[in-house]
Amino acid sequence: MTALVLDADSRSALAAVRSLGSHGVPAWVADSGSESLAGHSRHARGHHRLPSPLDAPGEYPEAVHKLATALGVAVVMPMTDASVMLLTRPGAEPAPETGPRIAAPAREAYLALSDKAELVTRAQALGIPVPRTIIARTPAELRAAAAELGFPCVLKPARSRLLDQGHIIGTHVRIAQDAAAVDTVAESRWFRSVPCLVQAFVPGRGAGVFALCDGEQPVAWFAHRRLREKPPAGGVSVLCESIAPDPALKALSAQLLRATPMLGPAMVEYRMDESGQPWLMEVNARFWGSLQLAVDAGVDFPWLLYRLCLGETVSGPEHYAEGLKLRWELGDLDHLLLQLRGRGTA
Repeated sequence: MTALVLDADSRSALAAVRSLGSHGVPAWVADSGSESLAGHSRHARGHHRLPSPLDAPGEYPEAVHKLATALGVAVVMPMTDASVMLLTRPGAEPAPETGPRIAAPAREAYLALSDKAELVTRAQALGIPVPRTIIARTPAELRAAAAELGFPCVLKPARSRLLDQGHIIGTHVRIAQDAAAVDTVAESRWFRSVPCLVQAFVPGRGAGVFALCDGEQPVAWFAHRRLREKPPAGGVSVLCESIAPDPALKALSAQLLRATPMLGPAMVEYRMDESGQPWLMEVNARFWGSLQLAVDAGVDFPWLLYRLCLGETVSGPEHYAEGLKLRWELGDLDHLLLQLRGRGTA
């Protein structure tokens, strides 16, 4: 049995290839470039080029299917938002009895969790705390919502990635300090296609949990503490430490994920206010950059997902190693440079 790991130039792909290789499953890797980070692993069987999911989304799914079929792999693992989004299938469509299995959730589940406007509605129905939110679909609604909530407020695109004129474009969350920031978002390319969530700003710190779902419920859990981020005011973790999942966050996340059955990983992010109250921020239905830390700590997410795709029943460990640290050296260097340039605050 072999696997095909996509988005091979990502840190999460390298962690997945190492994980599978340590269990005797050599993995082919693929990306749009001629070489990749994961392709240099001793566990990688070889590197293949594919169209870019960002620049050629119409070609990408068929190209992945052809490559996976030609290689005879058992499981295909997409690692980024773009590739997961393009490889989801309608839930009513049965999985093929033969051929490679795609380690991605059904399209309905993916959209229910990844579309932030739909996520807010779903969370509110379940009684999961979310910041006060107004969904704006026009520039006038956007300006009115910001005026109603006051500054600072959070301007959050409903989708992190979206199709636009034959390409997948990325969006960014912005903390608006004044009306000028609102005007900038109102003129954004993405605002023509998806609404913007205007949310009350929650002072505090970011926190979250990571889970693996078997199609019905979470079967493995992990958490880490962010020690340094890029940008420093809040973003991607560049230095993190494994910790036990916060019981309250785990309970809220389990409630949400059970209500939205899916196959694959989920990163559920919260904001903890000064009183310790958690507020749901977003869910990412994909693997994360610090995946290697979870594997090192004893929660081998890629291996568990591979087995799930083969129809096995799996479960994560009840306990794992706490206090382990993972440092992304290039990201940490960026963190330092941003601090030195005085860009360490929002």
